[in-house]
Amino acid sequence: MAPLPRARGRLVDDDGSGRLRTRLDFLIALMIVQIILTIGLWVDRRPAHPQETIESLSSPPPSASDKTSDKSLLADLTEPQDEISSPSSVEPKPTPVPPKRALRVQVLNGCGVKGIARKAQLWLVKNEFEVRNVGNADRQDYARSMVLDRSGNLTEARSFAQIIGITEANISKHSGAPSSHYDLTLIIGKDYKRLIFDH
Repeated sequence: MAPLPRARGRLVDDDGSGRLRTRLDFLIALMIVQIILTIGLWVDRRPAHPQETIESLSSPPPSASDKTSDKSLLADLTEPQDEISSPSSVEPKPTPVPPKRALRVQVLNGCGVKGIARKAQLWLVKNEFEVRNVGNADRQDYARSMVLDRSGNLTEARSFAQIIGITEANISKHSGAPSSHYDLTLIIGKDYKRLIFDH
């Protein structure tokens, strides 16, 4: 009767070791699947064209001139071609145009700033005007500079005022008879910093 229990014990042991092997095989299969998945994810993250990556790493950074040209190209594409100047934009001073003849000008200081009439005289002579007289106006509180036509030729007075930087609203005809000494009288007011000879 003794051999029978031993045989049963071996059958139990064989059955237990079979289960253990099955579990080990299952764990090994899981590990293999996990390794395959990890390799697959690593392959997906790699760049598609490794040669392009190497070339981009080895290429030199863009130079300053390349950046400037890129900016100018971008500005050309974004800025409108026909720009309308805003009212707040600074208008350039008109370029002096020499008169057809040397206009005879009287320069009078009407703002009280010392030396301003002399400064105007130097500029006018340099730009081919004939300054006949420099002095003080009848008063020193002129708010706006003025041009007085002394010869009866308002066209010349308008051209002169435009060159100097005086608006047409501040051009007037002298109340007296036409002068034989002056074509124009320039009265410099407190807005003299707007005039061309003060720059």
